[in-house]
Amino acid sequence: RVFWPAVDPAVFHPRHRNDAMRAVHGIAPNEIVLCYHGNMHQANRAEIRSLYLAVALLNRQGFPARLVRMGTDHVAHEPEYRRWIADFSIDLGYVVDRRHLVDVLAMADVFVQPGTADAFNDFRFPSKLPEFFALGRPVVLPKSNIGLVTRHMEDAWVLDDANGQNICAAVRSICSDRALWQALKDGACAFGQRHFSWSRSAAVVTELYETIARDAAAA
Repeated sequence: RVFWPAVDPAVFHPRHRNDAMRAVHGIAPNEIVLCYHGNMHQANRAEIRSLYLAVALLNRQGFPARLVRMGTDHVAHEPEYRRWIADFSIDLGYVVDRRHLVDVLAMADVFVQPGTADAFNDFRFPSKLPEFFALGRPVVLPKSNIGLVTRHMEDAWVLDDANGQNICAAVRSICSDRALWQALKDGACAFGQRHFSWSRSAAVVTELYETIARDAAAA
């Protein structure tokens, strides 16, 4: 049986872009914003670095962009990335209150889960993905874990390798085409509604236990 984690729909649901909070943090209306809430450790350091690289490349190519980071860094950044962090990102640290977290995430234009298919990613479920799909934004992710289920250009933008260069190209394409942005936003919402439901996951678990109990009684 497959049962997936979900979100609280009273908190995580489609939201308008939070331009008021963007203004508080000095983010211009024309800037592309990526938001990522997650700790950085040795296993995912290269992946999170790819977000900084993608934002630096977007700015270099004439697309003003900013990365809003939340979470704790347990390993140090290399000097080159520290410069990009200073120029193109905002670090809000660990956000405890999920309602405030949602307000921060609502600043985003696109959500990105970096990474590639490997032993680390293939057998895990990134906990932020149900929240990404619930908030009404296009989602970019690698062809690994949930990316093996999502349909490219329908549910999400699926990359063979969600590295810095590929993330930059995907975000640039999405944000340059309003119709595509809207289609991917609608697709992400629909995918989240189909798959990320606590009540449906609980029903699967309940049915599994009932089946086991019946088989045990019969034996």
